[in-house]
Amino acid sequence: MNEEEIDLSAEDFNYSDKQITISVRSIGVPDNLPANGVIVDLKGILNIYSANPLKSILANLMNVGKIRIYVYMKQLDNIDSSGLGGLIAVQTKLLKVNGVLKVIEPSEKTRSVLKLTNLESYFNMNEVFIP
Repeated sequence: MNEEEIDLSAEDFNYSDKQITISVRSIGVPDNLPANGVIVDLKGILNIYSANPLKSILANLMNVGKIRIYVYMKQLDNIDSSGLGGLIAVQTKLLKVNGVLKVIEPSEKTRSVLKLTNLESYFNMNEVFIP
């Protein structure tokens, strides 16, 4: 995926391929979303093929000042070690700038993987949106 510029003034930004759909939401966001926050919805499979596009999109968001990234994973069917590695890389960059990546409403499979790998607290996993 090329470094595609994300227009945050648009209603939504969507990226889709065979593995995953990544949506940056600007409508239907909670009133208490911080100004430097953004909601990203994931649908499909986060694996070796879809981790790089996700990292690219999240890096682009960080470049425009979005350092509180809330990732909804309710419709994420599966996540593998490459997907986890991509999220860890982004979280590491965010922590350096006092940002955070929070996992919101993970699917049952995703929750199991995060618990098995002891990453649920690393990603501040929540069942509901908490800024």
